Amino acid sequence: MKKFLQLRISTTETILFIALVCLFGFLVLVTPTGCYYDNEEDLYGPDTTSCDTAGMRYSVEIKKILTDNCNSCHVSTSSTYSGIPYETHEQLKEVADNGKLVERINSLSAPMPETGLMDNALKRIKNARLLLIPASAETRGHLTTGMAKFWKVAVKEFLDATPRRATQ
Repeated sequence: MKKFLQLRISTTETILFIALVCLFGFLVLVTPTGCYYDNEEDLYGPDTTSCDTAGMRYSVEIKKILTDNCNSCHVSTSSTYSGIPYETHEQLKEVADNGKLVERINSLSAPMPETGLMDNALKRIKNARLLLIPASAETRGHLTTGMAKFWKVAVKEFLDATPRRATQ
């Protein structure tokens, strides 16, 4: 008879193999798994805002917002030019793609000036509130929005005051 395959496995290798199988099994068991099937509409109801960005054009809608609120610092001919150009779509896309736009917006050393843009936007949204988190050693610019310790109390108050939808 022919010998097909003869393996010689030492006791140490056998123990190592069993340990690896056990470790893999343990990891499979403790890895959080599951499906979460809730969707935004089920949780919060249908979206009632009318924010259609499909027809947005830089040269018309976006350029007007920037011109009305940002020209004093972001036009290259301005005496207070910030170095962040947006005079063309290509310029704005470049600073957005390379991270300079977000870096500038989040700057703690040179915060962007108040323009009144937020106040005007809040007037257009029924029951809108602004939660302003003052800059401090604990904040991280716009990244602070991901730090619940700054807004969890306000969100709880908002949710407590929100009418509940009947559930099935």
